[in-house]
Amino acid sequence: MFVRFRQGEHRLQLSLVETHRDGDTVRHAHVESLGAIATPPTVADRAAFWEQLIKRLAALGERVDYAAIIAAIATRVPPVTDAERHAIPPPNVKPDATAPAECAGVLGIDPGFGRALALYRGPGDWVVIDVPTMGTGKQRELDGATLAAWLREHRPVKAFIEYTAARPGQGMSSMFHYGRMSWGLKAALAAFAVPCLEVTAAKWKSAAGIAPGSDKVCLRQMALRRWPDQAKYLGRKRDHGRAEAMLIAAYGAGILQQGDAGQGSAHADTAADAAR
Repeated sequence: MFVRFRQGEHRLQLSLVETHRDGDTVRHAHVESLGAIATPPTVADRAAFWEQLIKRLAALGERVDYAAIIAAIATRVPPVTDAERHAIPPPNVKPDATAPAECAGVLGIDPGFGRALALYRGPGDWVVIDVPTMGTGKQRELDGATLAAWLREHRPVKAFIEYTAARPGQGMSSMFHYGRMSWGLKAALAAFAVPCLEVTAAKWKSAAGIAPGSDKVCLRQMALRRWPDQAKYLGRKRDHGRAEAMLIAAYGAGILQQGDAGQGSAHADTAADAAR
């Protein structure tokens, strides 16, 4: 598949096209419209275009190569930068005070099996990995050696990890395995002298402008809207853990930008939310 661009007098139209052979003839079949944008576009035009684009691509599921398509489109319609987003926030979304700008080295962690760690290293520079594990089934556990090697290589300066309490109806085995995973991650961070702060899901989601009750698909789409250049990490439906880790890192960067007062507030908020 490839992206077809059609430039009109005042608008650029985009569509997804699939190529196939019919004997000796190469044919192009229209797959999906990817929208249109005024030319030259304003920042608001680009913000609205990218928000709708991510929704259109999500509707196509895993039929498409997100990274390749987004890279092709970005050459003609650049994604909105964090600085631009602060100046003109998307409609119906709180101004994003947590987007990482100068706080390189912030690590966001969504703990648990199938979840992820996301390290922000600078504008457009992320390193995201799934939580490393070994074993299968009931024998599955955190792969401490792989995690230690990753931390040794990338050296985060501060980590923010989601705090999750036991939920009604959650089995003892599930609680036990989650506890081991969470404490294993914290122990690895402590071994490399990386300060770690717990933050509740309610707190970081509120800061990101995520509505209560939003599902995992919504979280992944929000991360794609904010960082379309990181689609290589977010192209699959099961990458919602990576999206959450990135959003947690963004929240942490916002806390660090606020200075010590912000960090103290985060500690208090975490304790208050946990007590509810």
